[in-house]
Amino acid sequence: MKKTMASPIGKTVQEGAARRRTRSAAYRAAEAKFSRAHEIAKMLIHLRTELRLTQQEVAKRARTSYSQISRIESGRHDVNTETLDRVFRSLGVTPLFGYEVPAKRGERARRELIAI
Repeated sequence: MKKTMASPIGKTVQEGAARRRTRSAAYRAAEAKFSRAHEIAKMLIHLRTELRLTQQEVAKRARTSYSQISRIESGRHDVNTETLDRVFRSLGVTPLFGYEVPAKRGERARRELIAI
């Protein structure tokens, strides 16, 4: 069973976000603006925890600052591709770049990926 976090007033984080999303155009715009950064953050956190590394250890391997790794993992800041490349390669993985062509009726979506 997946555990959900509840706010002090008894709503889950997901319920609160859904409510704000329906009520606020500014919230929807901010959510859209940071969706890519949020997905990158989730990916980096997952990999880092899988490797059992701290943010400080990742920073040292990537030759960057702890605060830079913290900012990336917050999901609230854009990060350039050179920094991402350096961080992911320092963790022993190859970053990919690609695109997805939306599915047409009766067909599947097509994805193209390359290692960068």
